[in-house]
Amino acid sequence: MVVYHGKAPWRVPPTLAEAADADDELRPYLADFRYALVDLGRIDDVDLSRNGELRETLRTLGRAALALGLDDLVALVCYMLGEPNEVEAQVLREVLTEIVPGQEDRIMSIAADQWKAEGKAEGLREGVREGQARTLLRQLDRRFGPVSESVHQRVSAAGLDALDQWLDRVLDAPTLDAVFDEGRTH
Repeated sequence: MVVYHGKAPWRVPPTLAEAADADDELRPYLADFRYALVDLGRIDDVDLSRNGELRETLRTLGRAALALGLDDLVALVCYMLGEPNEVEAQVLREVLTEIVPGQEDRIMSIAADQWKAEGKAEGLREGVREGQARTLLRQLDRRFGPVSESVHQRVSAAGLDALDQWLDRVLDAPTLDAVFDEGRTH
């Protein structure tokens, strides 16, 4: 089963053979599994948590996750809590009551704790990235003079790996362009 929630319609063919786009000669040798598709993107986000199709999907996913283990059920709930799709926590709690009666509060609590911890870790990474970007911009200004808005935008949008490389290069780069030269070794 594939559960999809995106803005664009799902376009992958519903069978493995079609999705593999194999030559006609190879197609008979491919296992031709068909998957079920639940395309939540067709449902307006505001209406999503009130939708019966969603409840049934959550029940099915929850039972499948529980069959794999409690950790997988918690991971599913954590994912649902973290997605910006306005699925209300109460809907999840109600579905959990049906799947694992008496354990819904415990599972919601564990999932919420994990979700918060992941958010804190992401926030910490983002804080480190912003700090590195500010430091690099200060060093560039000091070393090469005021930098352009395009350099500010490039540095502000960069990931940690790029910022690390640029921070290393700013120490000995002869020019501003050399700091950002991907072919340059330091």
